[in-house]
Amino acid sequence: RVEPPRERDAPPRPRRAPPSIVGEGAATRGPGDVVLSRAGPDYICRLGETPGHVGNLLHVAPDYILDLTKRRHGRDLQEVSGLQCGARLALPAPREPWRVPPLLPPKAATQMLAGELYHREADDDGHDGRCYYKCHDNDTPQQICRLFGVDHLAYDTLRLDNFAGSKPLRSDRLKDETMVVLPVQCLQSDAAIQAQRRAKPCAACRLEGDTGAIFCRKQDRHAAPNYDEPRPQMDTRVRVRYQVDDGRDAEDSQAFAWFFGSVVGLEEKENGELALKVNYDGEEGHIDETWPSEDLVILPTDGSLPLKSPDEAASKEKYMNARVRPRGYRLWCRVVNVEISMVEAWDGVILTLRREDMRDESEDDQFQLSHLSEASCWARPELCPAPRGAAIVAAPPPAPL
Repeated sequence: RVEPPRERDAPPRPRRAPPSIVGEGAATRGPGDVVLSRAGPDYICRLGETPGHVGNLLHVAPDYILDLTKRRHGRDLQEVSGLQCGARLALPAPREPWRVPPLLPPKAATQMLAGELYHREADDDGHDGRCYYKCHDNDTPQQICRLFGVDHLAYDTLRLDNFAGSKPLRSDRLKDETMVVLPVQCLQSDAAIQAQRRAKPCAACRLEGDTGAIFCRKQDRHAAPNYDEPRPQMDTRVRVRYQVDDGRDAEDSQAFAWFFGSVVGLEEKENGELALKVNYDGEEGHIDETWPSEDLVILPTDGSLPLKSPDEAASKEKYMNARVRPRGYRLWCRVVNVEISMVEAWDGVILTLRREDMRDESEDDQFQLSHLSEASCWARPELCPAPRGAAIVAAPPPAPL
């Protein structure tokens, strides 16, 4: 006779895996995606993305990306080259195979504050139509889904660097600023309407290319007004962003520039927006613009930012042939060319420097004048550029009688 197994000898019951809260899906092959080719992985760029930005998100040295792209695709780019939508950057093969191909969020989404939501309709500029959300207060996936009225997180959440293919569980506590992707159905909730009212950077940070407030308000703690404040009036000075050709092959790269202008007409719309007529410096007539817009900055009148483009003739007269030694340089350089630029993040007076021991242009470097404002780097103190804003020096207290 066979004795039945006692309870303590019985095999343990298999435990069911906790249910995941990530929906089904598959990897895509559009802007923001990493795709595999015979030569190795490639990243498909959105409009205006730079190799430096892509390298930072993927934790790969930008110089390595530039070298691989030149060898694999024959394109000679720079770290700050703004690329066309659909352009490919070559990436090194990962040490361990990816569970899922990575997805890079757009730059604007990476600059959100915790608790904010980013969404743009899919278009030809590389906006992918996804909804990116940054967690706060140790949110759990279940709490996020309840807040936005959806059943699960989008599959593309697994492709973000935060998860790298690991499925989060319903009760997992996510760190502040962890990014997830939500289904587009979340946009119908009241929470999505509130979360899309994102904090804005100041005018100086917007002109540098920032659209979110994480660097301006959280890291640098700027107290200046938002870039679209105050409400424009007649003769208000503005700068408006347009896509321009940066002089290289249009297939590879594009740039954006901020042009100076004045408001010469305005009319209020039914939705509260303003239809502006802007007269650009050096141009006749006016162009119709809309306020508020991410592409229109209200210039402050407190002297913190220039209200017009620098005079090229005066800049050449002042800086041409000046001796400069930038930080980190051992030898002195000579200014051999002076240009005026309105390109985003490359704005103002641009100096081309040549080392004094060089006789040709093979190793010339370009610098923004605003980055050479230290008096110690100029051979003659009178050539040191004026600071961005006038310094306020407190008067000493009167001596006691």
